Amino acid sequence: MQTERWRYTQWDRGAKGEELYDQENDPQELHNPAALPKYAATLAEMKALLKQAHPVPVHGGKAEPGTRAKFSN
Repeated sequence: MQTERWRYTQWDRGAKGEELYDQENDPQELHNPAALPKYAATLAEMKALLKQAHPVPVHGGKAEPGTRAKFSN
């Protein structure tokens, strides 16, 4: 899931890991602050956005047809 500032990725609904990157301050995505308490609110927001976009898990790296159009401006 990506916003203007943040990019969030999770595997197996977070059970196998997650990444959070601040693309404004870390455009090369070298530091993953997902586990830091300071970013708990941002992490929760990104998780909620991801769940809204993909209410069921994406299998095989493919989203349901039409997902991109549904969330594009």
